[in-house]
Amino acid sequence: MLDKMKARQAELAGATAIIFFNDDEEYKTQGPSRSRVRGERLNETVGIPVISLSYRLGQQFSGKEMRKARIMIETSTSVTMSYTYNLFAETRYGRGDRLIVVGSHLDSVQDGVGINDNGSGSSTNLEIALQMARLKLKPVNKVRFAWWGAEELGLLGSKHYTSSLSDKERANHSLNLNFDMLGSPNYIRAVYNGSGFTESTDDMKYACTQIQKTLEKGFASQNVNYSIVPFTGRSDYGSFIEPGIDIPAGALSSGGDGIKTTEERAMYGGLANAAFDTCYHQACDTTDNIDQTVLGQMANAAVYTLEKFMYVEDLKAFLYDDTYKAKNDKEEPVNSRKRRAVRRNPIHLFNP
Repeated sequence: MLDKMKARQAELAGATAIIFFNDDEEYKTQGPSRSRVRGERLNETVGIPVISLSYRLGQQFSGKEMRKARIMIETSTSVTMSYTYNLFAETRYGRGDRLIVVGSHLDSVQDGVGINDNGSGSSTNLEIALQMARLKLKPVNKVRFAWWGAEELGLLGSKHYTSSLSDKERANHSLNLNFDMLGSPNYIRAVYNGSGFTESTDDMKYACTQIQKTLEKGFASQNVNYSIVPFTGRSDYGSFIEPGIDIPAGALSSGGDGIKTTEERAMYGGLANAAFDTCYHQACDTTDNIDQTVLGQMANAAVYTLEKFMYVEDLKAFLYDDTYKAKNDKEEPVNSRKRRAVRRNPIHLFNP
């Protein structure tokens, strides 16, 4: 969204072409940036040429010695109309006005096989749904599993879903959980920071923080450490927390194209100054690119969180009312009958 705004402003200011590159040090070893300059609808486009460069080439082009250089660039571009789909499955039981959407994107980039990004998230999503059906669980709050199309093209599937909701339908959505890249080989265990979500109302920030804290407890229950990372809007949760949609969300990730720090190496092992997933968006993103142990830990944190929310009797109060939360801190946020049912039939995906 920011790149689209920058492109429009540059066009209005008289620019005849734009070259984007990501100048963040985190991305210095990566390929071309994934600039988003398309509009919310297909007819909303920028009217000047736009290309993106790798970090290193962008640094060369932006250096002082290149400021007066004349650069000839030739590109070959084609635009093809194609169709994609979102896929949904939901529980028969549970209140539809307290809907929980559990989402993962089903697509991959053209050059990538897409096993970690995002077969790891979408298969976890599917396995949770299958186990819930096998155990014949009856949640208090309805759960809708979503597999989004065209995430890699700009969150198109999830954006279409959230933008198509009526006011009543949007009000019926309590929260979104998003699972994207859960098996990275040079992993971290990342929980997105609801409390640091500044582009929101106080109510939204509070609700996102409650989701964050529950995800954190999902790791604490396994006695494993985790990291808090900022919302970036780069995965489908961004379509839910977008201003005007305002559906609180939380998310897990084991890391993508970011670079592991020395501090993170001390926490998790692996290689510092290397990408969390060196096969990110590449042909080597196969089943050999998955760390099975961290995939199990991430999946169990996801299950823990979903179980908590789908049995909360008053989910809206739990997410938005601090007095409700204070009264229930010593107890699980479910009534005793439902709590016993959960203990008889827990969802088990992996051994921690």
